[in-house]
Amino acid sequence: MDWINADFIKVFTTLIALANPIGLVPIFLAMTQGRWESHRRSIALQASIAIIIILSISALAGDHLLEFFGISIHGFRIAGGILVMIMALSMMQAHTDDVRQTDEEANASQLRPAIAVVPLAMPITAGPGAISAMIVYANTIGVLISILASVALAFVLYIFMRSAPTIARLLGTVGMNVVTRIMGLLLASMAVEFIALGMKGLFPSLLG
Repeated sequence: MDWINADFIKVFTTLIALANPIGLVPIFLAMTQGRWESHRRSIALQASIAIIIILSISALAGDHLLEFFGISIHGFRIAGGILVMIMALSMMQAHTDDVRQTDEEANASQLRPAIAVVPLAMPITAGPGAISAMIVYANTIGVLISILASVALAFVLYIFMRSAPTIARLLGTVGMNVVTRIMGLLLASMAVEFIALGMKGLFPSLLG
């Protein structure tokens, strides 16, 4: 499996930190409360497939969108890094809802029976941060590796959604908050790297 290399691990780790599977557990449980187990399983599968589609489109078409709007990849790296940093800071305070979903999206989800795509897949897991990361990594590391990482991400998220009741029971609120903070710290480090690479691309003199 030659595709499992340092680049794949880098993209996959970033996507995992952004999606925050542990933080997804209570959200998934709340949105599927009162539903049959078979229905929960179906929602988890649909959401996972939607995540792959959304992130794959981002990797394939993101570069063309940037070119269409006249945005350089370096500027996009900086913007994406700032967005990821905001999410990381929120996660380190164990607050994720405010960066995952707006009040309007939350209200809309209560009125819509099909919650797998909106809001579970987008914007909760495949949100602006993950989409930004996919565009950046597809441009720097490669489209194929980025898409493979998104498939691996979707598989992990599917497992977490399927096992949500067990995970919530084992970790408890404190345990999930601790894991969320650790993932936030990891995400902050990646955000700094995004911003630094973007700055060096815009201002080559920073390379020394």
